[in-house]
Amino acid sequence: MAANTSDAKLKEQLRARFVGKTLHDVPTPSLVLDLPKLEVNCERMLEATERLGLLWRAHIKSHKSATPPPPPVSLIVSTLIEAENILALLQDPTLDMQQLATHARDQSLMTADDIAISVVAEVASLYPGRGVNGTTEALINAGTLALGREPVTDKGKVPGQDYPGWGFLMPWGLNNPVPGPDFPRVHDGWQVGRISQEHGVLTWQGKKEDEVPLKYGQRVRVWPNHSCIAGAGFDYYLIVDSRNKGREDEVVDVWPRWRGW
Repeated sequence: MAANTSDAKLKEQLRARFVGKTLHDVPTPSLVLDLPKLEVNCERMLEATERLGLLWRAHIKSHKSATPPPPPVSLIVSTLIEAENILALLQDPTLDMQQLATHARDQSLMTADDIAISVVAEVASLYPGRGVNGTTEALINAGTLALGREPVTDKGKVPGQDYPGWGFLMPWGLNNPVPGPDFPRVHDGWQVGRISQEHGVLTWQGKKEDEVPLKYGQRVRVWPNHSCIAGAGFDYYLIVDSRNKGREDEVVDVWPRWRGW
């Protein structure tokens, strides 16, 4: 009971701090979930298991949050903390670059736009001409601790060779190309090409003349390679709802995450 009271108090404090603010006002880096994308991905998983007549137990190693409250379900846990704080959501509904690279579902049911998780970061510095073929590089304040340091394993002849990045910029506030059906073999646009503990270096993949300009201090959102690893570095999710036209970037809820083993 004491733990539940503490969790409820924390959630109340986080909601008071963030709800009503936009992603341009929150600290960076921050972890974001887009609620309608999460809901659609959950529905698609349930529909697939029902259509195939499969019994299914959700793995909850990514979500690690008691929000929203779970209905009766069968689950798999990785840690004692998860078992003590059981819930109903998991990695698959968030989607990430790994699932996109392996084409985990048919293209009609899974595109980059279905990825529900992202990390908000800020452009800290620009380096014109430092990249390949004279392209720009940019420093962001999200590195290993925010994005994780595990590459994507794709289905290419040499796994990971086609796309060696550590994350991919969303077309959020900029006209960045998005990964299409030929990803990871084709992946033009801004990606996190190198990372250190606290910072990532954005590199441009493609022709120099097609480079999408970035600005110092600009907010960007990064699709991480692995949602479960990216989430491990944060205490909470900021929830947005892209169905709210004109307010797509407004925080509507905060979901505290469990920490520990």
